[in-house]
Amino acid sequence: MNIKNPKKDDKKINYILVDDEIIYQIDFDYLINKYKNFNGIGYFYDAQLALDFIKNQKPDVIFLDMYMPKKDGMAFLAEVDPAIPVVVISSYLGYAFHSYNYNVIDYIDKPIKTDRFNLTINKILKELDRMDAYESMKDIENRPNNFFYLSKNSTDYKVYFGDVEACVSEGNYVYIIREDGIDFKIYLSLIKIHKILENFDFIQVNKNTIISKLKIKEIKKDTIVLQSGRIYKISETYRDDL
Repeated sequence: MNIKNPKKDDKKINYILVDDEIIYQIDFDYLINKYKNFNGIGYFYDAQLALDFIKNQKPDVIFLDMYMPKKDGMAFLAEVDPAIPVVVISSYLGYAFHSYNYNVIDYIDKPIKTDRFNLTINKILKELDRMDAYESMKDIENRPNNFFYLSKNSTDYKVYFGDVEACVSEGNYVYIIREDGIDFKIYLSLIKIHKILENFDFIQVNKNTIISKLKIKEIKKDTIVLQSGRIYKISETYRDDL
């Protein structure tokens, strides 16, 4: 077990690695050190030691091997704080299906390839951004009638206002776009949609688009960038509302 004191830097992403094989800890360290905003606060060879550590020092993300003595990865997932995103690193793919019942955001094979690890890092960053957005919307989540049901591909979805990034009209339809990219096409005017959402911090930015103010990442001269990276045009008519 190797524990470091966490750096007091809000931009740092604190992680722990749980893996009983020292050679893979060394390989992992080589890969993760290329990403300067990732800060290792604990490397553990024993899953129980990691669980004990997390009780006092919560990491932003956990990298987890599945095949370990004493307590394996599945037992660890059953006990760990479900709010912490986990990346599984294992050569035993048989665990993959069941691990996704927990907060596993990616499952990568050993030995880790650099290009594949870069995709994992991007997934982590998106997940942490999403979690930050939810934290800022707690008051919305606690309001009554904060969700509605929509169907897509014969499946009903419970859509929370807090998950909605933007609504874009196209003819007689409106596309309701969630932050995760899933969109729903409904036959309803943008005016009516805006009437529903205006009490949940949604504003109009052009004649065809309303967006969530809480999803704004950056406002430029003629465009607005949301946390998902999607970009929408800003009309002068609506700029004063931002």
